[in-house]
Amino acid sequence: MWKWTAIIVGLICAAFLALGFIHPVVHVTNSILVERSPAVAWKVFTDVPRTKDWLTGLHSIEIISGQQLAVGTRSKLVFFDGGRREELEETTTAVDPGKLYAFDASMDEFTGSTRVRLTPQGGGTQIVFESSYAGRSLLWRSIMAIMQSTIEKREAGDLAKLKALIEAERQ
Repeated sequence: MWKWTAIIVGLICAAFLALGFIHPVVHVTNSILVERSPAVAWKVFTDVPRTKDWLTGLHSIEIISGQQLAVGTRSKLVFFDGGRREELEETTTAVDPGKLYAFDASMDEFTGSTRVRLTPQGGGTQIVFESSYAGRSLLWRSIMAIMQSTIEKREAGDLAKLKALIEAERQ
């Protein structure tokens, strides 16, 4: 009986790790329409102190080098998730005020890149987050593949909170 249990557990572990080979990079896209101009949406989105109001678990943001909204700027973001402190380093890769903000992110467990696009639509703004994440190890690539729907839901929730902040802002 132990032999079969070991075989089954081994197969489950192999299947789990195979996910990291099959899906080495996780892609997540979320969008939301806000009833404010791109200028107002950009103003709220780039207001660092207000980021804690919409980005789940964010505790602090500190610029390590460079200046806010400048390509090449490195920042340290500290999150508390489930009682655990996590640090993420973010490097700004593109800025087009009112239209685009892009960055690369790095943690011990994974790396990623995100493009945030703001596009006029009707009388409002379509905000699109496009992200790609890759675990630094086979184990973390497999974990990221399993967590894709959780990441999508968290990001959608963050966008809903951002929408509320933007729409509460005066034109």
